[in-house]
Amino acid sequence: MAELIAGTACGFVLGSISVVVGALMLYRAASLIETLERFLPRAVTPTHVLAALALAVPVILGMAGGFLGLLYYLAKRLLPGAGLGSPNLAFTAAVLVMALAGALAASVLSRRHLQGFLTLAISFAAIFGWLLPYMAG
Repeated sequence: MAELIAGTACGFVLGSISVVVGALMLYRAASLIETLERFLPRAVTPTHVLAALALAVPVILGMAGGFLGLLYYLAKRLLPGAGLGSPNLAFTAAVLVMALAGALAASVLSRRHLQGFLTLAISFAAIFGWLLPYMAG
């Protein structure tokens, strides 16, 4: 149960970071806002969309974090062993691979926002690779 709670809390932390980094990335992409305005109904402004995202992203990442907490529980039971400064080498290595894959995919999609994507990838790796195992312990 501690793993589920720790994972959910870590997901909320990453969600909060994602909202801030995402807002900065959108601020730099004025053309995206203009495109969004063309497709939205008149009653819905980009501010409404951003506010909805600011509320939804932490909740969604909190749920994803809970899932990662359950995966950590399984990794702890099936593949015990510390490493890389973490209580569970297998889980932390898997998180690092996910962060690296996400950063590589994002860099292919948009070099313009590479700094934001790298910030999110590093945050993901640190929060789930190290903070979650120590919080659950």
